[in-house]
Amino acid sequence: MVLKSNCFNEANLLYCFAALRARKARCTRSSLCGRRVCIVRKTRLIAVGRIRSAFWNEAFAHYAERLRRFNVLFEELTVKDADAALPADARRKQEGERILGVIRPSDAVLCLDEKGLEKSSGEFAAFVRGLHDAGRVPCFVVGGPDGLAPGVRAAAEQVLSLGRMTFPHELARVLLLEQLYRAENICGKTPYHR
Repeated sequence: MVLKSNCFNEANLLYCFAALRARKARCTRSSLCGRRVCIVRKTRLIAVGRIRSAFWNEAFAHYAERLRRFNVLFEELTVKDADAALPADARRKQEGERILGVIRPSDAVLCLDEKGLEKSSGEFAAFVRGLHDAGRVPCFVVGGPDGLAPGVRAAAEQVLSLGRMTFPHELARVLLLEQLYRAENICGKTPYHR
């Protein structure tokens, strides 16, 4: 979702999203702050289970903060992981039902899976920017340790891969945020991506 706004703080941003839902293209509070007009883009992440290690949390928070500098409104939703006593197929099914329960109609669902389509950083940047420009909300889905249920993969517009190697799901979240940050730098033509 793309929103033009001069007031990038949480209280005013909520007002801006309400204005966008009412189909007003510009924030009506734009005269309150004398700054230039910003583009705010929304991106969502649905992930199974919380990040348990402090160092993954720190890395995740680091890139989430960096994304805010590019006016990316990043929303993370964590669904509860299934009972560890269940077999892997039952766990995937239960987690899949929980994931499908929080997907919104406006979401462009993009699953991360080792068997998905690989993109270069430049291709990924153009892809995500294209979704934002079309008014879509990229919604990335990261499964638990047992992977994604077939129903979640079927609901996805695309299944993407961070590479052919297998990564812990906590690391996959951090890698995704770094790639989103890199994508913003590529589109903004800043020197981060060389």
